[in-house]
Amino acid sequence: MALRIDPELCNGCVVCLKACPAKAIRVRRGLAHILPELCVDCGICYQVCPQGAIEVCSAKLEEINRFRYPVAVPASALFSQFGFNTSPNQVLLALKQIGFKEVVDTSWLCEMVMVAMEEYLLAHPELKPGISPICPAVVKLITKRFPSLVPNLIPVLPPRTLASKGLKQLLARRYGWNPAEVGIFFIGPCPAYLDVLREPIGVATSYLDEVLCIGEVYGPILKALKNLKEDEKIQKSSGV
Repeated sequence: MALRIDPELCNGCVVCLKACPAKAIRVRRGLAHILPELCVDCGICYQVCPQGAIEVCSAKLEEINRFRYPVAVPASALFSQFGFNTSPNQVLLALKQIGFKEVVDTSWLCEMVMVAMEEYLLAHPELKPGISPICPAVVKLITKRFPSLVPNLIPVLPPRTLASKGLKQLLARRYGWNPAEVGIFFIGPCPAYLDVLREPIGVATSYLDEVLCIGEVYGPILKALKNLKEDEKIQKSSGV
């Protein structure tokens, strides 16, 4: 699970229980408990807890040191955290500044996936409603509470999977790296993404080595942006 409750901080106030859209929290003996069989890791409980008792079990940035060649695969939501005066390319370059050897822009894959989903819906007008498979919390909610809607999930792989699939072999050919020394780190916007290592969507096994929440890289990126030299073009996405 991507979330845990600190029993030292929880006072059983039931705020999280009331807010949970998956009905995955119970209060027993004065303490809140998360039911893993129901939890979709959406993070709503983390947002509303007045005691700060709910923690996100994100990997730490220091984990990149486990690999000789750490590679960042950031969700495009990362770009929106730094305002209109910071371009996506600057954020991608800042990721290199904080220790990643290579950075993959997933935004252009988001555009490709949007087109693929649109074409699929046009080819299958009987699929109503068609549900995007991009958000792992939505997919978990459907599989755990509304299984009759599983056929309505559009069969397209999410951008993070498309970006990481075969990436180690690609970089090995491009730079002569040993694939065993390449670590693929997805940077996601919410706790639900932390579980895609254990429960990948649309594939049998995950192509990722670790998942970081945006909060783990926000501060270091902000610091790197102050003295950034924009001497390389990494961004591949269009204005969309």
